[in-house]
Amino acid sequence: MFLETRTNPLSSQPAPSGDWPISANRWNAVRRTLHLTPRELQIVQELFAGLSEERIARDLNISPFTVHTHLGRLYRKLEVDSARRLLLRVFRELLTPGS
Repeated sequence: MFLETRTNPLSSQPAPSGDWPISANRWNAVRRTLHLTPRELQIVQELFAGLSEERIARDLNISPFTVHTHLGRLYRKLEVDSARRLLLRVFRELLTPGS
């Protein structure tokens, strides 16, 4: 499991070792390639860290309903039907060089 205390994944500051092993530059490249909004990227990153919708809502100071709505939009945008497939789609993009 990832550490509970994280830096802002959208910042240019490096994350502590073992925290966010993927660089902010790489995440931003994925965001651009997949046409994600900054908030959608935050939700994807939290989901990628294994957090529940309720925990994501708490971390981002938004309602669980809002997180659920964002996830539904992400599923449609990325043409997936589950959180697992969403994560696989993002992971595949993270591994694609030059995106």
